[in-house]
Amino acid sequence: MKTTKSLKILFLSLIIVLLLAIISVYLLFKIYNINFAQKETVFNIGLDFDFVSIEDINKYYENNIGKIDVIKYDLDINLNLDNESISAAAIIDFIPLSSSNNFISLDFSSDFENISVTYNEKELIFKKLDDQLNIELPSNHKDTVQLKITYQGKPDNKGLGSFYITEEKGSKRLLTLSEPIFASSWFPCNDFPDDKSQLRIAITNDSNYTSLSNGVLKEVLLNDDKKTYVWETYYPISTYLVAIYSAEYKHIKDSLILSDDKVLPLDYFLLNENTEKSIYDLQVSKDALLFFNEKFGEYPFLKEKYGIAEFDWQMGAIENQTIVGIGSKLVSGNRFFSDVIVHEAAHHWWGNAVGLKSWKDIWLNEGFSSYSEALYWENKSGRNSLISTLFSKKNDFNDTRLYDPEGIMFSSTIYNKGAWVLHMLRFEIGEDNFDLLLKEYFTTYKYSNASTDDLKNLAEKISGINLTKFFDQWIYNGVCFIYADYSLVKEKNKSYLKLNQIQDGYDIYNFSLEVNLVGTDKKESVKYYITSKDTIIQLQTDFQINEVEIDPNNWLLANFIYED
Repeated sequence: MKTTKSLKILFLSLIIVLLLAIISVYLLFKIYNINFAQKETVFNIGLDFDFVSIEDINKYYENNIGKIDVIKYDLDINLNLDNESISAAAIIDFIPLSSSNNFISLDFSSDFENISVTYNEKELIFKKLDDQLNIELPSNHKDTVQLKITYQGKPDNKGLGSFYITEEKGSKRLLTLSEPIFASSWFPCNDFPDDKSQLRIAITNDSNYTSLSNGVLKEVLLNDDKKTYVWETYYPISTYLVAIYSAEYKHIKDSLILSDDKVLPLDYFLLNENTEKSIYDLQVSKDALLFFNEKFGEYPFLKEKYGIAEFDWQMGAIENQTIVGIGSKLVSGNRFFSDVIVHEAAHHWWGNAVGLKSWKDIWLNEGFSSYSEALYWENKSGRNSLISTLFSKKNDFNDTRLYDPEGIMFSSTIYNKGAWVLHMLRFEIGEDNFDLLLKEYFTTYKYSNASTDDLKNLAEKISGINLTKFFDQWIYNGVCFIYADYSLVKEKNKSYLKLNQIQDGYDIYNFSLEVNLVGTDKKESVKYYITSKDTIIQLQTDFQINEVEIDPNNWLLANFIYED
C-alpha cells in the first residue's frame, strides 16, 4: 500500500514538473519572439533610413559655393519648448577658402526670422537662399574671420529628428539628430563631415531641465527661473555630431579605469523611472570601451567624457560625440540590445575620431562600428560568437556597392555588408596585419578624416598585398554575394574540385578559398585563389578524399551550394 501511494506521488510530481517545464519553455519562446520583434524594429527604424540619399546630399551641397574652413563655433541657444522655437546667436571663426574670398556661404536650412550678420560689430549684406546663407565680407577682412549671426524662430524638424520635441506627463523634451546634413536646421554652419572644429555651446531652458551637449560641462548659470548649461570641447567635432538634449534627467555618475593613471568619466542621463534596469543595460558600454581601448587605441576623448542620454527616439540610437543618444525601449533591463550599445561606443573610434572625407564613404563609419560588434563578442565569448554575429547580418542587405551607395544612404547594406567586407579583408591580409591596420588607421586619421582610398593605401602598405581587385569588387563595385555551386569529382583515382560562380551582376569574383579535404580518418586544410568563373582544381593528397568542406571557417560573404 505504501509503495503504491509513493508511486502515485512520484507520478504526480513528474507530471507537475513536466507541465512547469512546458509552461517555462512556452513563456521563454514568447519572450524571445517579443524581443526578436523588438530587435527587428530597431534595425528597421534605426538603420534603414529612407529620408536621404547621396544624390540628395550632392544636390544640397551644389548651392554651397563660398567654401570655408571653420575653426570654432560658439553657440548660445535659448529654448522655448512650449512654442517649439529658439532665439540664438552663433559666433563662427573661420578661414575663407574660395578664390573670391570676399564671399562665403553657410548652410542654414530653416526659415528663421530677424537674421542679423555682423563683422566687427558692423552689419553685413547677406542673402538667404533656400538652404544657404550667402554673405558678402568686407574687402579688408583678415585671414581669419569672425562673424556673429543672430536669429530666432522655429527650427525645421528634418530627417529623423534634427530638432525633435516630445511631451511626457506635461514635460517637454528636446533631442537633435543632425546626421547627415541637418545640423544647419538649427544653427548656421559649414555642414560638411570633413570640416571639424572646436565647439562651445550654451543651452538655456527652464530651471527644472538638464541640458546636455558634447564635451565638458564648464559651468551652470542660474537666472531666475532659467538655467544655462555651458559645454565645450577639447577635441574637434563634425557638425552632424553636435547635439542638444534637454529634459528632466536623472544624472548617474560613474567612471572607467583605462590604465593606472587614466580614468574616463562616464555620465548616464536617464528618463526611465526604473534606473536600475537602464544602468544594467548601459554597463555593457564599459566592457566595450575597455576592449576597444586595447584593440584600437586609447579612447580618443579622454579629457571629456563618455556620456549616454536616454531619449524619445524610442527604438533608435545615435553616436553624437561623447553624448550618445539611446532610445528608451533599448534599455529595458534584459540586455537584448547590447549590440546597439556596443555599436555606438565603437563609433567614438570610427566616425567620431576618424571622420569621413565625404558621405560617399559612410560605410567606413558604419561598417567599422558593425564589425566592432563582432570583434567585441569574439573577445568576450570566442570565435563562434564572432561568426554568429556576422551570420545575423549576412542576409539583411541589398545588392549595391558600399562606396557612394545607390538609393538609400543608410540602408542596412552599409552596416552589414560593410562588416563582412572588413571580415574578408582580415582574411585577405592576415590576422597580424589586420590588427596592425586597425591601430594604424585609428592613429593616422584620429581627429581628422579618412576616405576609402586612404584605408586601401594603408592596408596595402602594411600587408604588402595589392588590394585593387579586392576593393573594386567588394567596395567600389560588385553585388553582395558570391554564389557558387561546387562538386567533388573522382576520375581514375584522381579527385577534382569543380566550382562555378553563378551570381548575377558581377561575373567573376577573385577570392582566397579555404577548403578542407576530408578522408576516412584524416583531414587536410588547403587554400586556393579563385580567379575564373568556372574552376577545376586537382586535389593532391596522400589519402582518399571522401568529401570537401568549402570555406569551413566562414571567411567569405558567399553561398556555396553542393551538387552531387
